[in-house]
Amino acid sequence: MFSLLLENKLLLAPIDPHIQKVLDVGTGTGIWAIDFADEYPSAEVIGTDLSPIQPSFVPPNLRFEIDDACSDWTYPENFFDLIHVRSLYGAVADWPAFYRTVLKHLKPGGWFDQLEMSIQFKSHNGSITDDHVLNVWSKTFIEAGERFGKTFRIADLSKGYLQDAGFTNIVETRYELPIGGWSSDKHFRVMGRWNLLHCEEGIEGWAMALLTRVMGWSYEEVQVFLAQMRKGLRDPDTHAYYDVFVYGLLYFSLLLISFFTAVFAVAIINYVGSIVYRLYFHPLANIPGPLFAKITYLYSFYYNCLCGGRFYMKIEELHKIHGKREIIPLLSVGPIIRITPDEIHLSDPENYEKIYYIGSKYWKSPAFYHAFGTDKSTFTTARNEVHRVKRAALNPFFSQKRVLELEEVVQSNVTKLESRIRSALSKEGHIDLHHGFRAISVDVITDYAFNKPYEFLDEADFGVEFFNMIRDFGPGFWFFQQFPALQPIAFGLPFWLVKIIGGPLKRMTMLQNSSREHILSVKREIDSGEYSPKSRQTIFHRLLSPNAAAGYIVPTVDELKDEAYIIVAAAADTTGNALTIAAYNVVLNQEIYRTLTTELEEAFPDSAADPDFVTLQKLPYLTAVIKEALRLSCGVIGRLPRVVPEPGAEFHGYHVPAGAIVSMSSWTMHHNEDLFPEPKTFNPSRWIESSAAERKLDRYIVSFGKGSRQCVGMPKNFSYEMLTRSFLSIEELPAWASLSGIQLHGVKFAKFENGTGIAATEDQENSGSQARILMTVPPDMVLSLETVHGYTKSDRYLREVLEALDDFGRTARGAILVFLLCHITYLSNTKEKVGVVNPWSEYIQFLPREIPLPTLWTEDEAALLYGTSLRDAVEHKHSSLELEFERLRTATESIPWCNREWWGVETGKLDFEDWKAVDAMYRSRALDLPGTGHAMVPCVDMANHASGEDTVALYETDTAGNAVLQLRWNKKLCQGDEVTITYGDEKGASEMIFSYGFLEQSANNARQIFLSLDIPDEDPLKHAKRSICAENTAPGLRLWVEDDGKVKWESDFVYWSCVNEEDGLAFDLIQTTQDGPPGIRALWKGEEIGHIVPGISKELKPLRNVLSTDARWEIFQLRAVVLVQQRLQSQLSMLTGEMEAAFEEVDHDTDGTQTGVRSHVYATIRRLRILEIGLLRNGLEDFAKTIEDLMASETVAQYLMQQSDEPEDFS
Repeated sequence: MFSLLLENKLLLAPIDPHIQKVLDVGTGTGIWAIDFADEYPSAEVIGTDLSPIQPSFVPPNLRFEIDDACSDWTYPENFFDLIHVRSLYGAVADWPAFYRTVLKHLKPGGWFDQLEMSIQFKSHNGSITDDHVLNVWSKTFIEAGERFGKTFRIADLSKGYLQDAGFTNIVETRYELPIGGWSSDKHFRVMGRWNLLHCEEGIEGWAMALLTRVMGWSYEEVQVFLAQMRKGLRDPDTHAYYDVFVYGLLYFSLLLISFFTAVFAVAIINYVGSIVYRLYFHPLANIPGPLFAKITYLYSFYYNCLCGGRFYMKIEELHKIHGKREIIPLLSVGPIIRITPDEIHLSDPENYEKIYYIGSKYWKSPAFYHAFGTDKSTFTTARNEVHRVKRAALNPFFSQKRVLELEEVVQSNVTKLESRIRSALSKEGHIDLHHGFRAISVDVITDYAFNKPYEFLDEADFGVEFFNMIRDFGPGFWFFQQFPALQPIAFGLPFWLVKIIGGPLKRMTMLQNSSREHILSVKREIDSGEYSPKSRQTIFHRLLSPNAAAGYIVPTVDELKDEAYIIVAAAADTTGNALTIAAYNVVLNQEIYRTLTTELEEAFPDSAADPDFVTLQKLPYLTAVIKEALRLSCGVIGRLPRVVPEPGAEFHGYHVPAGAIVSMSSWTMHHNEDLFPEPKTFNPSRWIESSAAERKLDRYIVSFGKGSRQCVGMPKNFSYEMLTRSFLSIEELPAWASLSGIQLHGVKFAKFENGTGIAATEDQENSGSQARILMTVPPDMVLSLETVHGYTKSDRYLREVLEALDDFGRTARGAILVFLLCHITYLSNTKEKVGVVNPWSEYIQFLPREIPLPTLWTEDEAALLYGTSLRDAVEHKHSSLELEFERLRTATESIPWCNREWWGVETGKLDFEDWKAVDAMYRSRALDLPGTGHAMVPCVDMANHASGEDTVALYETDTAGNAVLQLRWNKKLCQGDEVTITYGDEKGASEMIFSYGFLEQSANNARQIFLSLDIPDEDPLKHAKRSICAENTAPGLRLWVEDDGKVKWESDFVYWSCVNEEDGLAFDLIQTTQDGPPGIRALWKGEEIGHIVPGISKELKPLRNVLSTDARWEIFQLRAVVLVQQRLQSQLSMLTGEMEAAFEEVDHDTDGTQTGVRSHVYATIRRLRILEIGLLRNGLEDFAKTIEDLMASETVAQYLMQQSDEPEDFS
């Protein structure tokens, strides 16, 4: 078994193969001594033991002696080259004395090797609990050893005893030895089975004497205990293991160290000290990782510089080797490892947003990025505040509008490459497309950067020398990262000497010189007046302008040289690699090839015509191919190191101090098997199986980073609608209202600070018993389910869509959304005349251009919602809208006019953004009209919101069925006053933003929030609870603020989370019909409390009501409140600390074109965060008092007294 554990090695000490004197203490059957004597025939081996149980036929260089190792040894001092000890736990009374004896009899330079097993059984999956029989065994034998005077804990104590005895070069190696065949790793499964046999055969011999003689147990009690042990050992659900420690020690004698060796030792003492510090005292010392990575940067240098830049692949391997979620190293991917003395690497996708987010305080590691030799470029700028100003100058060049303006440049280069391909295939039958793709990438970016392309597409070999030069940057980069002091010396050498040296340094210097010449050329154009502002502005014409960005200082030529260097170098590889991977896999896989070519042929039936970018952008399979190519090419393939800001960070239970380096990489993310099954397979279909799945995967495509430090070329969309919506001026609204039969009484439409609203044109107040009417809207103008279906009688286009959508078209929301979408289409530039217009067709044109709902925010803006309750709501809404959009597509593709105007590859205009837009129109303007239900009421919906006593008016339905806007009782209006209604006084801050996109200025608390929850994975009833809760209660809890300021909560889901079988909860399956699906029945202490049969019936009592009648109600309350408290604390931690400080530093501008974040959106999110932080903190205070009161109750006190020594963990 130990041979398997040590990979067929007899010991770990690196002994001399011609070793002479060897002692095996406590040799037992002598098996180790026999094997050692056979393997090392030069050695004279002695095995000692108190029991004469060794065989007589042994190797000639081995003899056995009966001896007590705890008595004085009869051997000479400084005699043995190796002393070996194995499994003497429970056999030695005085271990410190034993180790001193060992040290005395070892030669200087000799080795001591000891292997000991811990008797403390453990598990990583929580299967060994405090009362588990294996844990009881451990505690019993540890106690027996202490009573007997011969400890069983030597595996844990050896290191300290060895140090005290005088050993100074101790190497401790720890293994985790499984018990049983539960491991999925073949090697550990075999070893575990041998260990199970070892335990089952040995436990009676180990236990009987100790338990009967020392612990005073009877023979029968021991046998019962042994039977329980065998059952526990064989239990397949118990993933047990114990630690095995191997100690290797080399004994030095200072008398043998020569004078020169002593001098050398003094010279390296600082280095040795740093190794010891990094291994044992460094703040990252407890984070798993390979030994050499912990002590030296040469580890990463070896894999990068000497192994062809493969450190990123080694990191992926290390995550598997140092996995911490299972005891067997190769079974799982460890989410955190230490890869250099000062750097950790994370593999779990969810931490990416924590580090690389908009406004992140994690800044680039100067030591890492300095090695590029381009300290002045935007890419390598370490400090975020400097980077923001530099990036702001570049942002306009990579907007979608500017990219579209480059379409002609791209098309001309594509035509050139196509011509080269056709010519090469007809003459030679082959072509190097990899260099061709890189050439087109560089030609486009240099044209855009300098207005002078490199024209590699015109060169016979596509400029291969240039790309070899770029490829050689890698070794230079890694070399300067390891030896940074040499970089300024190298770059300061004269060019004639650099050319003689050659290699990567020559190529790096050549590109720097070339970049400098291009910048000088642009500057000369500007200085001489050759360049006109009306000409096409390139990147570097812009960067040489003092008006590039607010706070911008025009860089020097040498500084811009760095910018050019990075832009060209980045373009040379990333785009070319992605195109190469896409082309190779498309041609290789015939199914992918046919699907893609079919889509392209349908989109562009005229093969001679140039494909336009807008159409290409809409092709789903082409988009999927591009995304899959980006995933496998990885963009920036290596890690992206960031400096941890103050006050440090927590990752997977480890505290990482400020100043440490944390990194993640696209390679690890894109090869995550949980996100991308079969990650090495090129599979575009993974992106188009459903739009919801695509949106989820989009979060984890990080080819070019994320957040404010992502590649500047990543696009930002604000309100990109494919359907064209025209707009009418608000001044024209009164005329439209009059023609539509809408009557205004003493009011008008006016503009206020917060947008269009309704204002009084005269003083007004209610008099008598009749309410003062301010506006009347006839029933046929109210857009409700009934009126939409009425329009279908004359509008067959609308009717066809609603009928195709079936149930969805028969809901008020579904019917109104389809109506809005159809009428926007009718007024667009359609290929053929469609639809029947009506007054609503025009009213839609009065609605705002920009609807500020968060479902229409940019990705950068949505990222700022991290930690708020609104984030989950927005993500869920996105998912549901995507499902609706796919349902619309599937239902209407076969309708000719829909296919032509919406879905056709060549003619279709409908986009998911359009569906989000009509949803936003509806949500932000729909009213719950008495007698009608949810509807849109034209003109009345122009009234803005006010809450409480500030609300002036209300909407109603009069006896004639008209929708009316009327003055509230006891309210007065003066001329010019704004007429306001309430959108819902009870709505929380998060809901107001979600539905209307704003927060009123007077809001001083969040009012209410909803926090998501889940049943813990370790809950044995998890699946049943989730199934029954899915039909009855939202998976979370609602918090709200009472009038007295106290925070309250409600959630039946919480109670389902904190009761279990031992309390009286049970589930069983029920079959209501022979062929129908089975249902689930819930029982409390044997009595049914409800059942669920999917699609047929559901009947369930609120669990809180059931528990409130139980005698242990206060116990359940305590569990629930503790769970709620923990959830609040978790949410608060996401909003405060480093996230709060980082949020305050996020840049924003009026329209978001410079920063990606609009100022009014930033202000809204900032207020939401402040309000929710306040509610969470108040809730924690109130619930702490609740817990204190419950802990003081007699019921809880009695319950705790009945428990074991450790009180119940109420979490």
